[in-house]
Amino acid sequence: MPGDPIEGDNYANLARPFFDSYCVRCHDSAKTGAARNRAPMGFDSDQESSVRSHLPEIRGAVGVTNYMPFNAPFPSCAERSRLVRWIDADAP
Repeated sequence: MPGDPIEGDNYANLARPFFDSYCVRCHDSAKTGAARNRAPMGFDSDQESSVRSHLPEIRGAVGVTNYMPFNAPFPSCAERSRLVRWIDADAP
């Protein structure tokens, strides 16, 4: 829930490993065309600035409707919840 403690989570120790594990296989700035598996250009999980500019979309896709990622491996419910708590805490 918004306001839940994030226990020291930050971009480096939570978000980056999450995106590296589940998102950059498609959302990678070095990938183009079919290699992106329909990931929109500019939504690049390997770049912190891109992540931060798309936090509302990420929250929805990963933590609300849970439609991302499309293919396994999938984050656990606990991992999804933790990322949402981080976003709701203004993504420190």
